Amino acid sequence: MDPTNATLYYGRAVAWIQLDDLDKALADLNRAVHIDPGYADAYCARGTVHSIKREWALAIEDFDRSLRVNPTNSIALSSRGTAEAELAQWYPALDDFTKAVSLNPSNFVAYNGRAGVEVKLLQGDKAIADYTHAIDLQPRDATLFYNRGLILLDQGDAKRALADLTRAITLDPSLRRAYLQRAKALKRTGEWESALDDYSKLLQLDPENVSAYIGRGTVASHLHNCELAVSDYTKALDLGTQNAAVLYDRALAWSCLGSWNKAIDDFRAAIRKDPDLPQPYNGLAWMRSTCPDPSFRSGAEAVTLAESACRLTNWHNHNALGTLAAAYAEVGNFSKAVEYQKRALSLSDLSIKERTEFEGRLKLYQRNQPYHEPRKSNAPANATQKEAHPGVVSRSRAGSDCRNAPWIPTPLQHQLLCCLTNRISRAISDHAAGLARRISGSDLSRHEPWRPA
Repeated sequence: MDPTNATLYYGRAVAWIQLDDLDKALADLNRAVHIDPGYADAYCARGTVHSIKREWALAIEDFDRSLRVNPTNSIALSSRGTAEAELAQWYPALDDFTKAVSLNPSNFVAYNGRAGVEVKLLQGDKAIADYTHAIDLQPRDATLFYNRGLILLDQGDAKRALADLTRAITLDPSLRRAYLQRAKALKRTGEWESALDDYSKLLQLDPENVSAYIGRGTVASHLHNCELAVSDYTKALDLGTQNAAVLYDRALAWSCLGSWNKAIDDFRAAIRKDPDLPQPYNGLAWMRSTCPDPSFRSGAEAVTLAESACRLTNWHNHNALGTLAAAYAEVGNFSKAVEYQKRALSLSDLSIKERTEFEGRLKLYQRNQPYHEPRKSNAPANATQKEAHPGVVSRSRAGSDCRNAPWIPTPLQHQLLCCLTNRISRAISDHAAGLARRISGSDLSRHEPWRPA
C-alpha cells in the first residue's frame, strides 16, 4: 500500500470499523490525517470511532476539525451533537441537532438526538414531535417507538404510550426495557394481569432484573397474590437493592399474609435504612394500632410512629393523620382521635371511597371505640391497592420527572454516512443503548403507606 496515500489508509480504516477492530481503524485514521491534515472525512470517521469508544471529548475535537473543513455536513453536526449531549452540554447539542435537521430534513439521527436533549430540557411536546419525525423516516426502529412511549408515559398518556411500547416490542421482542415500561403503562390503564405477564416475560429474558421483581411484586400485591409479592421483593433484596421502599413493600405483603413478626421486622429495617421515608413509620403505626391480633398492638408506640409520619409529611397527609387518629383511639384518647380524624377529613385529596371509610372510623371514635382490622381479612385493601391512591409520598420520591432521566442517546447508526462514503451498509452498534431507561427509573418512585381499610 502506498504509504503516502491518505485515501487508502482511510479506506482500510473503514474496513477495520466494519470488523469492529477500532484500534486498528484509529491507527489508520491517524495516519490518514497525518498525510492530509485537511481530510474532513477522516476526522469525522475518527470522531465516530472515539464516540463508539465513549471518548466524547476526543470525538468533539475531531468533529470540530471536520466541520471546519465542511461546515454544512449534517451528519457531522448530529455526530457532534451526540457527543455533546453525552457530556451534558445540552444547548450546544441542541444547536448542532437543529442545524443538522435544517441542512438535511431526512437525518433521523438528528431528530432522535434533539428529542433526547428536549427531554432533558423538559420540552416534552417538542421531543414527541421530533421522535415522530424520526419514526416517519425509520418506521421499523423499535428504539424510536420506545423513546416516544417513555415521554408519553411520563406525560400521563398511558394509552398512547402503551401503543408505542407495544409497537417497539413487536419490532424487537428482545427489547427488555420496553417490557418494563409497558408493564407500567398497563398498570396505569388498570390492566394488572397483563402487567404481571410483561414483568414475567422480562424476567425470562433477564432473570436478575431487580426492577422487574419490584414491579411484579407491586402487581402481585394488587392482585392479592401476597405470596408472590413476598417472593419477588425478597429476590430483589437478595440481588442487592437494599432499598427502604422495597423493605416497606415487603412488610405490607407480610401483613397481607398475617405474618406480623416478619412485617414488623421489615418496617423497622426500612426505618433504619431511610429515617426520612414516612411510609414505614405510617405502616408500622397502623399495624400497631389496628392489627387483628391484639398481641401485636401497641398504642403508645403507634402514637410515636404516627407522629413521625405526620412530621415527615408536614402534617398535611390524610393517611398519616388518619393513622395518628387510630393510634390515639387505641390508647383511649378519643378526643385526640376525633380531632385528627376530622383534620384528615378536612383535606381535599381523599377519594370518595376513602372519605366514606374515614367517616366510618370517625363515628367509631365519637362512640369511644377504637378501630381494628377484621381478623377474617387476609388481604387488607390498603395493602393490595396502594397505587390507586396518593398516600404518603416521600418528598424525595414524589413521582417521576424528566429531569431525573438519563439522556436518551442517539443510536450511532448511520453516523458514518458523512465520512465513509456509503461504504458501510450495516449500522454501527449502539454502545449507549443501556442509558435509555425509565424516566425516573424503577418502580421505587411510587410507594404509598398501608392505608386503613
